[in-house]
Amino acid sequence: MREKKSLSIRVISFFIAVSLALLVFSTFAGASPSTDIWDWYDLDAVRDNLGGNYRLINNLNATTAGYMELASATANEGRGWQPIGTSTDAFTGSFNGQGHEVTDLFARRPAGKGAGLFGHVGLGGVIEAVGVMNASVTADSYVGCLAGWNEGTVSNSYSSGSVTGDTSVGGLVGVQNYGNLSNSYSTASVIGVAAIGGLVGWNNGTVHNSFSGGYVSGNSSVGGLVGHNVGDLQGGIVSNSYSAGRVTGESRVGGLVGYNLRGTISNCFWDVEASSVSISAAGTGKTTAEMMRIATFTDTATQGLDQPWDMAAVDSEEIDDSCTWNIVDGQTLPFLTGKQLIRYSLTISSSEGGHVTTPGEGTPAYDAGIVVNLAAEAEEGHRFISWTGAVDTIDNVNAAVTTITMQGSYTIRANFEEALPAAANLPLIGGIVAALAVAGLLVFLKRRSRPAPTNKRRRT
Repeated sequence: MREKKSLSIRVISFFIAVSLALLVFSTFAGASPSTDIWDWYDLDAVRDNLGGNYRLINNLNATTAGYMELASATANEGRGWQPIGTSTDAFTGSFNGQGHEVTDLFARRPAGKGAGLFGHVGLGGVIEAVGVMNASVTADSYVGCLAGWNEGTVSNSYSSGSVTGDTSVGGLVGVQNYGNLSNSYSTASVIGVAAIGGLVGWNNGTVHNSFSGGYVSGNSSVGGLVGHNVGDLQGGIVSNSYSAGRVTGESRVGGLVGYNLRGTISNCFWDVEASSVSISAAGTGKTTAEMMRIATFTDTATQGLDQPWDMAAVDSEEIDDSCTWNIVDGQTLPFLTGKQLIRYSLTISSSEGGHVTTPGEGTPAYDAGIVVNLAAEAEEGHRFISWTGAVDTIDNVNAAVTTITMQGSYTIRANFEEALPAAANLPLIGGIVAALAVAGLLVFLKRRSRPAPTNKRRRT
């Protein structure tokens, strides 16, 4: 009897010891189960445990369950998606997109701060391998497709769509405060007032192996990659990155960086032709042809290049995943391995009576998500009517000057018609004058036909 009890005790003790060992191992190894995200409801539930670990199992878009209720333009009384994490309760967990995309996100917080898929990523927070595509994000400040504010780590992520705000607005991240951003890009259009950047609006962290290609517009501290860059002992480092989108602004405008205060920026370039900006607070400007040459990024004889980028030349539709960057030499801009930008064609024509001045008529190609400026000009004696064709992403089809967002290959046409010449109004004017003359004549004749008044004197 004692032997049976002793055996039972030994077996129970063994299992207890094994369980404790596994618990200790998993604790020290940092092992923690991940929560799977299948739809918008699952994504929304992330805010219930901001320190958890999550992985995206599939793409999320407008057809995925929960979109209309949580992330559409009609959700939350027209405000759309509620960003995950706030300044007082930030996201500090991990989010692995596993290469999947979150598409059609709508977030509108015009009077708020911190808008995007994530509102605030805190210290220790990690976001990786996720694309936020065709997003529409609006807020007062700290605005980005992926995150409004980042103090954590963002890597292998990208975005497209439109971002609008007042200050600290970026295509991917609005504000990066000592955070780290690498191997990422954005082609989103970014519009704001101050600290406006194609990738990051305001940086006090590190940006490495990243690029931007969207339209950027603001008033001050406007840059193709970073709007306002601040450096100190802990951050403000930008390296091995480039920008190739159009940039417009009034002060502190740069093709790569709008304003740089003590920041360290090295091995970075911008396309002076695509940006229409020949100056920058940092970086080296290159022509489009130079930006498409591998030697620009690997030959240290190149002005502005101290160390060669980890880049390989590949044939079209090929990938060399042994390097961080790939390029089809002489044909494409550099792209991150496995993330070659999709390019769409825009076929532009016009009817008689005018022509398209911007970008001109023909079939130019643009990166997916790029916002293209359109301008149509009527000839003398004609006027602009409207744009026709694939016009779903044209901002205003009735305006001669407008924009189109490249989310596919489109064919559009500017239409004109003859304006009514001044001479064509003469019969109408003549008719009015004749009618007035006849009316006046009738009044005159009527008055003439009245008997003249008699003037008899009174006898005294």
